[in-house]
Amino acid sequence: MYVIGWHWHHEAELPLEINFGTLEDRLRDIDSIKSISETPDQIARRKQLIKVFEGELPEWLQPADADRHKAYAELHKANAEWHKADADRHKADAEWHKAYADRQKADAELQKAYAEWNKAYADWQKANAELQKAYADWHKAYAEWQKSIKEHLPELMELHKVQCGCGWTLENRNIFNYKP
Repeated sequence: MYVIGWHWHHEAELPLEINFGTLEDRLRDIDSIKSISETPDQIARRKQLIKVFEGELPEWLQPADADRHKAYAELHKANAEWHKADADRHKADAEWHKAYADRQKADAELQKAYAEWNKAYADWQKANAELQKAYADWHKAYAEWQKSIKEHLPELMELHKVQCGCGWTLENRNIFNYKP
């Protein structure tokens, strides 16, 4: 809201000015703000000179006033849009900062999880290599064990006959084909 009036400011460039707000708003401002730097006589003079313009503006000022009025409406609209855009920007900025912080936290957690996975994978690879070596060693030992048995089969068969006594032989290996 604005009001056209005379002498809104004591050192105005022109006598006819625009005050954004009402006459009462301006008088209240003078009483509170100007009382710090002006004497009571100066304040009284200022209040005496301030008057709202009455009636229609002169014809020669009406086109400029219409343009000013239109520009003021556009300014008011642009100001409202700016405030909305500024609020949206602040909201988006806060969301971005939160997302960035969440991403940094997630990145840190991801890096930690990846490091733990790498360690676990390295431990698995080591354990797997040890397992494969153990399998190879066992197969080698088992082959040696079988070789030793084959080399000493007659002695083993004698021992089998004494300790077990069943009818198992190299020729008759199926335990269901013979009776003890």
